[in-house]
Amino acid sequence: KKDGYLYLPGNYDYLGVEDYQEEEIEYLLDEAQKHADIVLADFGSIPHSAAWYVGMQASSIRCFVTNADHQHRTAAMMEFIKHLDLNPSDFFMIANRQAQDGVLTAKELAEEIGMDLLIEFPAFQMTTGLTMDLGKRENQQLEEKIRHLLVGLGYEHENTKRGFSR
Repeated sequence: KKDGYLYLPGNYDYLGVEDYQEEEIEYLLDEAQKHADIVLADFGSIPHSAAWYVGMQASSIRCFVTNADHQHRTAAMMEFIKHLDLNPSDFFMIANRQAQDGVLTAKELAEEIGMDLLIEFPAFQMTTGLTMDLGKRENQQLEEKIRHLLVGLGYEHENTKRGFSR
């Protein structure tokens, strides 16, 4: 338990990630769904792992974290997912560590690949822990995007103010 959330720590070891079988990942997801309304799962970027494969099949919302400097890698991954009967339009792009001097902007990359840009994070220095040290603007943008997702999933109701939907 960290910051009030239950989580299963990820495995950053390329060899260790292959220790999981598809049935184990399915079991973990089933158990998590018994105890939570929403389950967030980071299945990493190792497409030959059971976690990644099961995650791609089981997810109702798929996000792809990248940055515009990884244009060729992102395009290759989106070509790969077609073997799972998925398309780039099935993913939301989260642009991470977006530098100001990049060749492409995050929006341009998302359009080129065929994804919707969910949110763009600027380059920042990560400290310890599970939280990102974002500024007030980035936190507000993130909260707004998450609220829209929750409304779309039916977990929150759209707020209205003075007759206008927000």
